[in-house]
Amino acid sequence: AAFGATVQSTQDLLRNVLFVSKPGEPEAVPLTNQVVVGSRNQAILRVFALRDSIIVLKEDGVYRVDGDSITNIAATILDNTILCISANSAGLINNQVVFLSNQGVCLVSPTSAQIISRKIEAPIAAIIGSPNLVANTSGVTYESERLYLLTTLAPNTNTASVVYCYNTLTDSWTTWDQLFKQGVVGPQDKMFLISANNRLLKERKEQNKLDYSAESSNATCISVDVDNLGGVFNFGSVTPLSGDVLVYLGIINRIFTATQIAGATYQIRFESSTNILPATTVVLYQQFKSTIKLSPFHAGTVGRSKQFSQFQVHTKDPSITAIDISYATDTFGSSEFTTWRQATVAQQGGWGQLPWGFFPWGLESGINLTYSTQPAPPIRTYIALFSQRSTFIQ
Repeated sequence: AAFGATVQSTQDLLRNVLFVSKPGEPEAVPLTNQVVVGSRNQAILRVFALRDSIIVLKEDGVYRVDGDSITNIAATILDNTILCISANSAGLINNQVVFLSNQGVCLVSPTSAQIISRKIEAPIAAIIGSPNLVANTSGVTYESERLYLLTTLAPNTNTASVVYCYNTLTDSWTTWDQLFKQGVVGPQDKMFLISANNRLLKERKEQNKLDYSAESSNATCISVDVDNLGGVFNFGSVTPLSGDVLVYLGIINRIFTATQIAGATYQIRFESSTNILPATTVVLYQQFKSTIKLSPFHAGTVGRSKQFSQFQVHTKDPSITAIDISYATDTFGSSEFTTWRQATVAQQGGWGQLPWGFFPWGLESGINLTYSTQPAPPIRTYIALFSQRSTFIQ
């Protein structure tokens, strides 16, 4: 109005340009301080600062930017065959950039780009090109844990349904079932995630055994059975399951069975004697279910038929309470399970199970982590009958 006419601004569409601020004045960015990166009709997706250079992910490839002043800063192509297909999947870890590309999960250093998803190439290749991929893909890097987490589609799905977890030290992949939309590592080096149902989750990282559990909630002990192997509890809105634990005064009480009485009240039976007292508040920690699949074992001769009679598990400490084991062979599809439970073989009583033994030196069920190898008898089971005779076993 002051000019007596309509004044319109124009926007410079410079999708492939980086702007450099004045030295010591990060808020002052002259229009002439431009660094052109690649083709003008291909946009910049993400920019990451490494120790000595900048990695730029564009729609037409991966670029590196070097220099220490506006007079010598330049962008060079690092790899124009690897294209980032999800900007939200990109992250910075170990002075490298990791992201989901048209060739799989890629790890870019200042000098090269390599594909690290060769071991899971089949499920990754099956989702590349899906129209729903970008909206359902997100990545988080966790420097201190050496992890890269990628929420994305599973084959033949249209929504996020799997989390691939990559360890940069072991070069190995696993899967998680805790889906997330976004995440960040925040204060005290703890990870914060926005879950698939828009809840904010904070990692439990207290350096004890309870770190290896899911969400927690309070419960109230109504009564305790005469044999101290169970009791009646009120859990509010949470449903307890076999495998969850109740913690009271630093002692882990593993749930063997949970039978609903009425509403939120349940009859609980434990794996061993409990230290929980009536009319006390305890904390329920939900379980993480771990599934481990070993490589096929053929004893050095692939084509010769053999008989496998038993299987042994050797552990670092005696903390395992139950294992379900199935066996796959060349003729049997692992549909039969062999179950091992500590309660059926453990000697009842003993130093750690007496009432006065409920403290660290007398009980393996304390919450403190074990940092050294402890005596732990091998877990020995017989192999299911139909799995014993084969050329290999898995």
